[in-house]
Amino acid sequence: MKSPASQRFSSLLIALGSAAVLSALLINPWTGEFYHSTVINYQDVLATYFSWAMIIGLLMVVNGLVLRWTTSDAINNMSLMFATCALIVLSDRLLLAKFGLPLWIADLDSHYKHRPNAIRSSGGANDKLYRINSYGHHDDDFPLKKGIGEFRGVMLGDSITMGHGVTREETFANQLEALLNSKSRTSAQIINAGVQGYATFQEYNAFLDALVFEPNFVSIGFCMNDLVEPFVVDQRLGGVGVDYHGITQASSVLTSYLLNETGYGRLVQDLRNRHKSVELAKRWEMFSVKEISQTSFGDSKFSENWRNVLSDLDRLYAAAKERNIRIVLLIFPYTFQLANAKFQEPQRILSQHAKSRDVDVIDFTEAFGKLIFDEGI
Repeated sequence: MKSPASQRFSSLLIALGSAAVLSALLINPWTGEFYHSTVINYQDVLATYFSWAMIIGLLMVVNGLVLRWTTSDAINNMSLMFATCALIVLSDRLLLAKFGLPLWIADLDSHYKHRPNAIRSSGGANDKLYRINSYGHHDDDFPLKKGIGEFRGVMLGDSITMGHGVTREETFANQLEALLNSKSRTSAQIINAGVQGYATFQEYNAFLDALVFEPNFVSIGFCMNDLVEPFVVDQRLGGVGVDYHGITQASSVLTSYLLNETGYGRLVQDLRNRHKSVELAKRWEMFSVKEISQTSFGDSKFSENWRNVLSDLDRLYAAAKERNIRIVLLIFPYTFQLANAKFQEPQRILSQHAKSRDVDVIDFTEAFGKLIFDEGI
């Protein structure tokens, strides 16, 4: 005969399972628009919660019904363990449905990469969608294997190359691809490997990853914050370890996953990062883009910045030349650099360094200045 405690536990499991199934009907991609203003950013975590809640809920109900017909202590103990684990998993998925997952995933070498197949809103007044392909690029899907006679290029860089605030069709990589295909009989595939916030060491890693596409040329899109941002963010350089990407650096794959890909991890990160904002602001004040833009190459304050950047570029140049891949450096200026030559010291340093390595350089500082000030674009 079953004890009253066993009967109560059976009823509790059925009740919890029914509640889980009900929550799945309330928290899912189809109802998410009622409580998430940008539901597209939560579609994946809402779908995950729906699946877990339905499966766990139904299993709990079945488990509760089974307990009504058995007096086995072993089954009771297993049911208790299952219920405990199920509630932990379900609460974690519920937290994830609240916090969501960013556009990026953690990477031990590069800190973060684009989340493959992610779709996220760019936000702002001119809201557009970022659509990341299966390779982790803000680009369309294309075959891994290079076609016969196909011309391929890889464009490395940060948010400018990636296309912050524009769709993947509007990026300059896509525009170049369309132009080449309209002018040539051979097909061209220009691969946009840019990622917001990437600096030169991350672009080197991205270049190695992109070798699988067998590129004919590679471009490096350099922006001035590449000189300072790693020292603000990267813990290995004294940075705070996290920024707007919402990815916490960790020393192992498991720790990184628990911190960045679970609901409890996102909760801990949210609480922890509230105390990081002051430290982050101090690091940005210490490593000012405007200051380094008018500082000579030999200045001791930024010597490590330049040493790291030029070393990374040397590795990139050497790796490309070793594989007979044509490489070009694209220099994108800050707006305050356009009208004042005293802020253009980085352009001179980068151009001289690239030319000494027999690397082509396109410095957009003068061209952008003319477009803005002379032609009023």
